Amino acid sequence: MKNCLLYFSKKEIETLIYESIKEADLKCFEKIGKNFYISNSTNNIKITVNSATYRIITVDKIYNNNI
Repeated sequence: MKNCLLYFSKKEIETLIYESIKEADLKCFEKIGKNFYISNSTNNIKITVNSATYRIITVDKIYNNNI
């Protein structure tokens, strides 16, 4: 989130993440170990969420279209 603050407000970040999760197809959700990984090809991001607390850990940019 630190790098995103240079470009987006906190509210814009929350909205982007919420919309990305809401728009993602079910096949874009993957649980590995203690985390969920949610990919959104429209926004080219992959969101890592802790499966116990549902806290967002990271949001990474996807550089290729192979999700």
